[in-house]
Amino acid sequence: MTVTTRDMMIARDKRANLQSKFAVKYSCVLVSYTLNIAGPLKRFERVDCCFYEGKREIEKAFVCGGHNVFDYVLSDVHTGLECLWALSADAYELKIALTVIEEQHPIGRLFDIDVIKSDGEKISRCELNLAERSCLVCGKPGHGCARSRAHPLDEIIKCTHNIIDSYYTEGDK
Repeated sequence: MTVTTRDMMIARDKRANLQSKFAVKYSCVLVSYTLNIAGPLKRFERVDCCFYEGKREIEKAFVCGGHNVFDYVLSDVHTGLECLWALSADAYELKIALTVIEEQHPIGRLFDIDVIKSDGEKISRCELNLAERSCLVCGKPGHGCARSRAHPLDEIIKCTHNIIDSYYTEGDK
């Protein structure tokens, strides 16, 4: 099923609403997880497999950090799988640990993991003196390429599929 910009805006609003409800209910750190998949097709078998691989890595980080998860929601929607966790953690330490996953996992560039402090503010990489995410196509700072639309959509989609295909052709994952 193809996804429109309007569909994505509605999904983002629903995600923000759920985050607000969790923040009020638990008054703790939240972790929001989606995938960065460009283009109108957000769901197919390998993308879903990538999502669940990231989810496993995130939950391993929770266990390794000794964090207590109070609640979590998995949303299975046509705009892309989404997860939200409420947990006890030092938000800044957790953001660093989850950034390592984004940077070091072979498909981590596709993971979009946000850490939201108990006051509702997302922690940016900049706050931790970490480099911003790189562009899938050219490796330069991604925000600049996205803002200027430096690369055609088909090129971004091709790079995304190359990351996925490389990961799943290296052996059984």
